[in-house]
Amino acid sequence: MRNDLSGRILDGKYQVLKLIGAGGMGEVWQAHDHVLSREVAIKIMLPQYASEEWARDAFVKEAQVIANLDHPNILPVYTLEKQLVESENLVFLAMKLAKGGSLADLLDSGSLQLDEADYILTQTCDAISYAHKEGIIHLDLKPSNILFDNEGRVQIVDFGLAKLIVRTTNPKAETNVGTPHYMAPEQIFGSKVGRFSDVYALGVTLYQMLTGHLPPRDWSGKIVFDQSTLPLAVQTVIKQAVEPDPKKRYHTVRALGQAFSLVS
Repeated sequence: MRNDLSGRILDGKYQVLKLIGAGGMGEVWQAHDHVLSREVAIKIMLPQYASEEWARDAFVKEAQVIANLDHPNILPVYTLEKQLVESENLVFLAMKLAKGGSLADLLDSGSLQLDEADYILTQTCDAISYAHKEGIIHLDLKPSNILFDNEGRVQIVDFGLAKLIVRTTNPKAETNVGTPHYMAPEQIFGSKVGRFSDVYALGVTLYQMLTGHLPPRDWSGKIVFDQSTLPLAVQTVIKQAVEPDPKKRYHTVRALGQAFSLVS
């Protein structure tokens, strides 16, 4: 069941304009804030989940995670609202509107040049490195969660699966959530996750940026390279990022970004 929000006013100030994105549990709408006279993004839960306490709790957790992150490459949240409208439970976040589209949109036109990929990866690694220092792992990094503002700067979104690694000594992945093509083996098999899980996802994303398609990989998560597609030095960087064994990957996303910058 989807929301029908076009033209409606939320929280007395957000006039919903159009649907701009949808996922398994929610939708993202563009809206106009009549109080502050600005365009915003409204991320709202689907009706069938808004009535479930566990889903509302997860949504609130995401808002809390983002609200405590202050970085120029992480999309900020403005407010979290829960309200009853026309007998409907509405739970939504008002966020900055990223007007430059997503990396997924960009890749619809084909692969990127090395310098273009370096520009995007460097900013993404900077944002995720900051989140890691704050004790948060993202766990759902992929092109559709890497957005751009109107000046082309990276804006990371969707911390819905994020785990607070500072609050648990052995964080485990939930095997029924995430995006399989970008999930590290430890996520797929429900093993211990960590910063290294985000390194893997960025390695897959980097491969996709440079080739225009997802990499083939075996059951262990090992990527099979087309030797004629990428320079050997670039392949070497990506191979280390997506090692099935987390201990063999780059220890940090910043190390991945720096290694790629040296060969791009």
